[in-house]
Amino acid sequence: MDFKERNTYTKDDSLKIKGIAALMILIFHFFRSAKAMKKLSLVTIPFSVNSMAYLSDLCKMGICVFAFITGYGLLLSIKNRQMSKEQTLKWYISRLLKTMSGYYFIFILMAVVTQIVSGDVERIFFKKSIVHIIYC
Repeated sequence: MDFKERNTYTKDDSLKIKGIAALMILIFHFFRSAKAMKKLSLVTIPFSVNSMAYLSDLCKMGICVFAFITGYGLLLSIKNRQMSKEQTLKWYISRLLKTMSGYYFIFILMAVVTQIVSGDVERIFFKKSIVHIIYC
């Protein structure tokens, strides 16, 4: 059965789209600066360094695509359940904790690695951030 017949995306479809979006995000992070690519002597054959930088700029849309498809999947997930308000609130809290736990794990891990490598985690992570504005 193709998409036209079922008129919705399956979980498999959304995983494929999110995979493409993740590749777009990687391209954006790896090739966003022509100056850095030249400095690192990255090989971008068959493309020029400038065209790769342009392509990577377009690939920043991968973040929006990934977030949209994730939200769409969550909407379908909750739409198909019969829950009370209390169960719905618990579901939202569990999804938020599940989503943000990965973010905070990586954030803390990178802060520790940055402190070990450069010894300047405060300047790199917190300068002009909300933490800096509140506490400094």
